[in-house]
Amino acid sequence: MKKFILTVLLILIGTHAFSQSEYLDPSFSIKNKPIIVLPHDEAKDGCWTNIGEVKRYIEDKLELSGAIVVQNAEDAEFTFMANVHAQRWTNVEWCYGRFEYSILKPSFADNIFSLNYIARWNAVDVEPKNFNNVYLDWLRKRLSNLN
Repeated sequence: MKKFILTVLLILIGTHAFSQSEYLDPSFSIKNKPIIVLPHDEAKDGCWTNIGEVKRYIEDKLELSGAIVVQNAEDAEFTFMANVHAQRWTNVEWCYGRFEYSILKPSFADNIFSLNYIARWNAVDVEPKNFNNVYLDWLRKRLSNLN
């Protein structure tokens, strides 16, 4: 079994088992929209440790795109969710899991609460140390699509 896992990991070193899905409403513009950034850490064993840096990076990019970044949910029209869900493979020190971000617009009508996706990106990956740099690079590419 150990040989099998080692073989799989050696293959992944070159390919970084990576898959993703994307959705972005083409009619959406972030300009002049109040938005709050909420990182959600579901990573274990040190697989994501730069949460504060990621939050500041997202806020800076959103402001550069013309959004109004707010700190209180009551002031926000939109919510930017950043999430890493990962854990470390026992005995091999690799992290595996998924990371994502989404832009949501909460709404309440006829006593029904809903979360409407404006944008959503997610990916599955395996990394030798943690997702810190990979997640920042991945966000950098996707946030450049916001206008």
